[in-house]
Amino acid sequence: MRQTTKGKPHSINQNNRNNESLRERLGLDEGNSAMVSRVIKQTVEAGLIRLYDEKANRKAYRYVPFWA
Repeated sequence: MRQTTKGKPHSINQNNRNNESLRERLGLDEGNSAMVSRVIKQTVEAGLIRLYDEKANRKAYRYVPFWA
């Protein structure tokens, strides 16, 4: 189990991500948005992550591991 910033444990399944949160996690600036988008697309195509809500607007896309 991972720890949240408040010290409460949670599983990775509860931690969905989007382009911005992945850039922040990797320490990349906003100018690298296209690169992160390509990585997300390739990771979805490889079946390692999936959309959290397939009905969401494209700007609201969030991703979770394939097992979540």
